[in-house]
Amino acid sequence: MYNHLKNLRVLDLTWCLRLKWILCLPTTLAELYVYYCKSLERVTFESCRFTLQEFGYEGCLNLLEIEGFIKLVPLVKVDETDLGHLKWLKEHQNRELCLVGDDELTKGRSLCIQILYEFNIMSASLPDINDPNMTPDYISESTSLSFNVPLGPKDRRLKGLNIILKYKTSGEDWAWFTKITTSNGVDLMYNPIVFGKPASGEVGIWLSYWPIGNTLKVGDRVNVSTTVMNGLEILECGVSLVYTHDDDEVVNETMENDMEWVKILGGDYSGFQLRTGAYYLCRRDFFEFIEVGRLTPDWFKILVGDTVDCTEIRGWRKTGTPQQLNRSFIELKTVKCIVRASESEQNYKIGEMSKSSHVGKTLGIPSMISATASKHANTDVDTSKASIAETSEFTSSSLKETMKSATRSESSVSESESVEITSMSLHMKEMKAVTESGDSPAKVSRKNIC
Repeated sequence: MYNHLKNLRVLDLTWCLRLKWILCLPTTLAELYVYYCKSLERVTFESCRFTLQEFGYEGCLNLLEIEGFIKLVPLVKVDETDLGHLKWLKEHQNRELCLVGDDELTKGRSLCIQILYEFNIMSASLPDINDPNMTPDYISESTSLSFNVPLGPKDRRLKGLNIILKYKTSGEDWAWFTKITTSNGVDLMYNPIVFGKPASGEVGIWLSYWPIGNTLKVGDRVNVSTTVMNGLEILECGVSLVYTHDDDEVVNETMENDMEWVKILGGDYSGFQLRTGAYYLCRRDFFEFIEVGRLTPDWFKILVGDTVDCTEIRGWRKTGTPQQLNRSFIELKTVKCIVRASESEQNYKIGEMSKSSHVGKTLGIPSMISATASKHANTDVDTSKASIAETSEFTSSSLKETMKSATRSESSVSESESVEITSMSLHMKEMKAVTESGDSPAKVSRKNIC
């Protein structure tokens, strides 16, 4: 459909007040800006997946769906059949609650109860209501509870779990995750992009449905917990088991059934999977809060303990892990070392260095390369700054050992000589003259970067 726009990378439709739908955007599009498109309701993509690197949507007060990203629909506009086993929520569609979280979504938005669909999790934030449909099978007055999956009703299939949290809020910053772990390897942690903020001193309810029944077997141990880093006080945690009904086996067209997860998540959420195998279902980079003093530096350790290095989620995006390549930087492919005493030179290719302990990680490490020669040899190392963007991690130690070994064997450098490697970074704007001339970034001399 968009073959004639295959080179389109940035699309700015800001202040298009009558724009209602944007359909089948090309997969090549990297940035989309729709600020204050007040009539906009829906954005879809040719690939049916959200792949934008940058997306600005503040002021889109009627935005209901961003395909592959979220749906946020007022309860009054949701059909009962789409709510599935939560159709009883329609009785509360005229209640109101302020939404907080993603300011671009919540600023100026209606206070009416909204249904959020994100990561195939359906949730609603409610004021403190008493409804028998919310009576949990398991309940705790702490932030966590555990149970074993029981034998279900005859001829009924376990579809998933309802999680019900009662809480109070404080302050203006909120950071929390609800987690599900099981004895058979399910490991999910989820931070909703928006949730309800009750009035000061009042209680709010967060109700969420996780369709993970096909991963749960009778006897499995399930732990449900909420980790709060800032702004929330959990008063009660409850869990209910959700089973199919007769009509579920016949009618397979509801939104709820469309969300049935394959394996654990259904759809490709590999970008949100950590090295431990856990799924970090979050659209926000919480490190930005640290930079402005709105979150403590140890927040990630509070969430996952010591099992995951916090650098793994630094720069987190709406699509998950940071992009492998950044437009503002150039990759370091080669380091050129010239030993003038022996009039020899050697190129060291990053891609050929040992990858045994570095597979699957991207780093952007500031670094510098220097050489210390013995009193008998004047060694000069052409240095360059670069941002490393490789699927294999580049480390200073691997480069150091490779250059030491090769320099000594190829250039007869004495044992007293050493090459010391620390990190070095080169921004593309500093490389402009070099790239225009066609030279390799690895061959930039000191005069090009100082």
